[in-house]
Amino acid sequence: MKIKTQKNPDDLVTIKEWVELVEFIGENVTTKDDLQNLKTELVDKFENVFATKEDMRQMMEKSEEKTGKIRDDVLSAKDEILHEVKAMREEQIMHAGLHKIITDESETLKKRVTNVEYRIGIEPVAA
Repeated sequence: MKIKTQKNPDDLVTIKEWVELVEFIGENVTTKDDLQNLKTELVDKFENVFATKEDMRQMMEKSEEKTGKIRDDVLSAKDEILHEVKAMREEQIMHAGLHKIITDESETLKKRVTNVEYRIGIEPVAA
């Protein structure tokens, strides 16, 4: 509704003009209640869209818990692997040592057999 303006400011205002003014104000002017309702509506809408400091703190705590658990799992697995590698190295060292003993004994036996064959006059067997 468009409000008409008086041509002469000294003219008296009629009841009809007052009614039109009141209707215009009622339709076009914002009240404190309207602003409060708008504020409440906006807060309700954006409260679920944007994270609060408390939401961020809770997300950080959950993230730290998850990464802490993953870190513990990784370290446990690393420890298991490390113990397994150490055991394998010890076995390899022992195995290599046994090979050396066997090789040394084999060489000693070959020398002894060759010596016996030489003494009794048998032709040595080629190895």
